[in-house]
Amino acid sequence: MRPWKARDNAEERRHAESIEIARKQLGVAESAARGAGFTRRLQAFSTAVAVLGVAISLLVWHPWSGRSVPRAVITLMPHVRNAFVPNPINRIPRPPPYPSSESGDHCAVWNNWLEAQGAADEWPPMIQLSAPTSADVTVIGASIRVFRSYVPTGLSYIECVHGAGPVPGTLLDVDLAHPAAAPTIVADDGSDTPLALPGAVINVDPGHTEYVAVTARGARKMYEWSVTLRVVVAQRTQTLVFGSPHRPLRSWLGARPTVTYDYDFSANAWRS
Repeated sequence: MRPWKARDNAEERRHAESIEIARKQLGVAESAARGAGFTRRLQAFSTAVAVLGVAISLLVWHPWSGRSVPRAVITLMPHVRNAFVPNPINRIPRPPPYPSSESGDHCAVWNNWLEAQGAADEWPPMIQLSAPTSADVTVIGASIRVFRSYVPTGLSYIECVHGAGPVPGTLLDVDLAHPAAAPTIVADDGSDTPLALPGAVINVDPGHTEYVAVTARGARKMYEWSVTLRVVVAQRTQTLVFGSPHRPLRSWLGARPTVTYDYDFSANAWRS
């Protein structure tokens, strides 16, 4: 996470009050110096210098800025599902081996390998939003960027987990064919609503966790893209980007192949 850049209003008020107190005390000391004898003038002057020193120390040290800032955990969940590889099956290399105990779910073992093959996860990217115990997490805006879209010469559906998929959280819908279009979220009445202040935001209560499924639509192509979220935690706003030109999010928006493949290590070959 990037450090917060903005100081909240309470900090600003305390800052200004400290400076004003120092100025008033300095004025009192100067008045005392004018009405006293030389010795008392010297004492008053010394007091004024000391007060001014405290004021300068406060400005430099700024002790209230060191208080703990609530931290949220906002992260992209790793691949945990079957994947679409943009190649015919006879051009896909041997995947990494996995323990026999993980025969029913070895996507985690193949995660980096699938990414190296340019694979798109069967399920949409899932972003975890975990709020600190003392503050909400609020997503107030989102945008996408498409780096590339293409129709692959071949497509293979790799099955590395057998069973039901994860339960989706909040649905954030994006249009990869029209990247400038405003992302939408599913409102309480089931309709799509543009993600924007003040009416439609994604809010996570203090101490809770929410998952945002970034569901994409577009042409029947393979897309490489990123999503940017504007998030507020404890009255501070930050921008988070998931995906890059070198490590993009990937989505296949065409039809799912009817044949699925898993690797048979005893035969050293892909099996449907």
